[in-house]
Amino acid sequence: LILPSLIESLNELEGNIRNIILERIYYIIKTFPLYCKPFIGHIVNVVVELISEKDFQKKIIEMLKTMLELFSNEMVVHLPRLIPIMLSLLTSSGNKTGTIALRKKIFSCFNLITEHIGNYLGLIIPEMVTILYSSMNEIKYSTIYNSSNNVYLNHNNTGISNQSSSNSNSNMLLSSS
Repeated sequence: LILPSLIESLNELEGNIRNIILERIYYIIKTFPLYCKPFIGHIVNVVVELISEKDFQKKIIEMLKTMLELFSNEMVVHLPRLIPIMLSLLTSSGNKTGTIALRKKIFSCFNLITEHIGNYLGLIIPEMVTILYSSMNEIKYSTIYNSSNNVYLNHNNTGISNQSSSNSNSNMLLSSS
């Protein structure tokens, strides 16, 4: 009966101790999945409550992914609560590296529930189109400098140089936004 006690204690704890308890819950889920089945609803409540907190997002999404892998059929009843949250995380802003890693994890969660999302396509498809469109608009080329010998292309502060036989000098800003 340690899992219910850990879940209940999360509300009373903060910071690093909360993170340690989440790690223990995650370990119990991975190690003793049959023991965890009766507590799926309680664990989903924890996921829903903590997934928006940046300090716990990585661990919560790993926990969610593991639960979707282990309890695919049992998680179906919780999809109406989880899908909007997962979609909101996909569209949330943040630093690019963190957002990209977060999006990959969320997409892998969607991949795990593909056989169950038919009823939710009306929610998912418009958000996916929006995400893909906004991702295309994030591609920005900062400067192209064309000299008689080199072409410098700076994309996200990365210089790429190629040999060129052009005789003109020009600065150009390409942006899809």
